[in-house]
Amino acid sequence: MKHYKLISSEQTADGIRFTTYGIAGENTSFADVSTDRSAVEEMINRINTEQLEESQLMYFIKDELDK
Repeated sequence: MKHYKLISSEQTADGIRFTTYGIAGENTSFADVSTDRSAVEEMINRINTEQLEESQLMYFIKDELDK
């Protein structure tokens, strides 16, 4: 069973500090997917439900961000 989780990191741009959220699998992770935590959590819920393979994670994220 695949299990993806939320990851976060603190960023600073032009003196403004903010948090970005990403997705981590067992062997693959994508940081800084979005600053919208709920959007990334929704993605994680979907990919965990659908048991997405890690090799497809990049394509899934790209498709979601292109919406």
